[in-house]
Amino acid sequence: MIYVMECGPIFHRSRECWLAFSVDTNNRQVKSRVMQRRDDARREVARELKDARASCCASLAEFGSQYGWRVEPVPQTVHALAAQTLVGLVNQETLGALAFSAAGEVWLRACAIFVGAAPWQQFSTHTPLSVTFSNDPGSTRVLLVGGTLGRPPSLSILPDLAAYERSKSKRGDDDGLGDAFILALDPRPGVVSEMVGLAFEEAFHPRVLRLEDGSPREMTEMELLQVAAALAAVASLTSGRPIGRAVLDGLEAIVVPMTSETSLRS
Repeated sequence: MIYVMECGPIFHRSRECWLAFSVDTNNRQVKSRVMQRRDDARREVARELKDARASCCASLAEFGSQYGWRVEPVPQTVHALAAQTLVGLVNQETLGALAFSAAGEVWLRACAIFVGAAPWQQFSTHTPLSVTFSNDPGSTRVLLVGGTLGRPPSLSILPDLAAYERSKSKRGDDDGLGDAFILALDPRPGVVSEMVGLAFEEAFHPRVLRLEDGSPREMTEMELLQVAAALAAVASLTSGRPIGRAVLDGLEAIVVPMTSETSLRS
């Protein structure tokens, strides 16, 4: 079955745009168009489908009638693909094609688990956590959980304790964030958060940044999986366990509160 859907407006590359796309639910093949004019995005998708039979979302009822599209409820698989596509568009500089990969879906599900567990109610940027990954067992990194005082839920991953100490300095520079992963999960209503909520049962607008030597760069697949594993491990720590643990796609993350002893070892 081919399903046609539209979402918008969203901000893509500092411009207000509309997303229209079709999904073949048998093979998950997606054809999408992002354009400034809503009608242009609709027409481009219709042109690519030609005379193919399709179903569509309710907002396309009038437009789709001229092509024989039937209004049907949005399948859950289409909600998930729509959420991934929207998140990918607003995080294109960091995620690139990863947003539309299996790793991108794993990461979004881990974000939803993190939001559902609400770890910022137990931890904060003043109570750092340590994380180790199975693919890099000799390295211990520092996690900072945010989400209090009206700020959106967040997770930052710093390379070591020294970077954490620099991030707390009062000099006002960004030395502590020269090498970091920074993820914010804005819960405010919007097109992206609404679609993520329909797909993953927790509504949030994710924004992720990878810094290296103080400059943004695109993430690798393993880095995205590490962020996902860290999110899930922190969520598991909220159950009262002394150790948080998660295994995603064979990658294990172990998270523990950073005591003085673990700080010294770092």
